[in-house]
Amino acid sequence: MCWANMTMNSTASTLMLISGDRVEVVLTVESKNDCEYLLLEDLKPAGLEAVQVKSGESMYLKELKPASATQALGAGTLSQGDLSYVDNTGRTSWVYQELRDRKVALFISSLPKGIWEIRYDLQAEVPGNFHALPVLGQAMYAPDIRANGAEVRLTVIGK
Repeated sequence: MCWANMTMNSTASTLMLISGDRVEVVLTVESKNDCEYLLLEDLKPAGLEAVQVKSGESMYLKELKPASATQALGAGTLSQGDLSYVDNTGRTSWVYQELRDRKVALFISSLPKGIWEIRYDLQAEVPGNFHALPVLGQAMYAPDIRANGAEVRLTVIGK
């Protein structure tokens, strides 16, 4: 069995963006046991589009060191400056990414026990107030194993 806690980190309860800004999405996954065949579905907020437009590009989860992992999972948020300084162990796990119209689907064939992080970029396009719905996670062949993250609100301001 495996259990995963997922959070999407942001700098505030409402993220303020200007049309054209890039947003780095950081998904933190805590795996209590070794897991296989996981699916993470991150629904894209309206008004944002993926920077990378080709599915199937290589992506990797990075395992966080215990002190960094505690910081990343603590309040569910890290400040912008902290994101680039989170330490990792150097261990990685390959992820297959599919970019769809309304979501980013991440397929993980093997995830060892630990706290892991994956990052990808979105770009703010359309002005307005939007919600980034919770990340959904599940074991593909064990439907009783499920997890989800938190909602993030964001405002995109026109140039």
